[in-house]
Amino acid sequence: MKHIFRIGLTLVFWFLPGLLFSTELAPYLSINKVIAHMRAWLEDKAEGEKVWVGGEIIAAAPAARAFYQQRYYEPAWCNLKGPLPEAKKLLVVLESMSENGLEPNDYHVRRIRKILDGVEAHLYQSSGLLHPVRMASLDIYLTDAFLLCAAHLAYGRVDLAAVDEQRDEQSRPDILALLAQSLESGDFAGSLHGLATDSPEYLSLQKVLVQYL
Repeated sequence: MKHIFRIGLTLVFWFLPGLLFSTELAPYLSINKVIAHMRAWLEDKAEGEKVWVGGEIIAAAPAARAFYQQRYYEPAWCNLKGPLPEAKKLLVVLESMSENGLEPNDYHVRRIRKILDGVEAHLYQSSGLLHPVRMASLDIYLTDAFLLCAAHLAYGRVDLAAVDEQRDEQSRPDILALLAQSLESGDFAGSLHGLATDSPEYLSLQKVLVQYL
């Protein structure tokens, strides 16, 4: 009986590490943790309560919440291996927004850059498994950055709630749909710059603002 018990115990210790830390199971568990963090940050809030992620305010939280609800909180900017190429593509576009008279740092660019650099270094040194908090933060930062930047380009730097109240649905671009299309095409520059008005007043103001940024 003791002999059988020893054999059984040996088998458990032999196979258990493989079951717990297999390269197939661990990333799956990590992506679920990413989803859990994102859902908690965006959903577990009272109405009107501001959303903060890692010390950064998520200005377009209601729109971000609607975006992630449509996709059941599946991350948009990373997968099992880490950040997708679209993350860096959007970062490059955001860092160039001073050319449009906007302040890039309003769109989490420092935090995004820091996470991308850190995760990239980590991926080169280890098995490439996700860090759930970093990936969840990165995903929300990028989504919020796109939505906020799109709103600023389309309407100017105004309160997003005021935009919803003052603009009828026909005159208001569907920024959520634009984000989904941009993720599919990877053309974030074309999508965002296409929102900017070409009125003489805007172009004149843009030239003035660039001098001060």
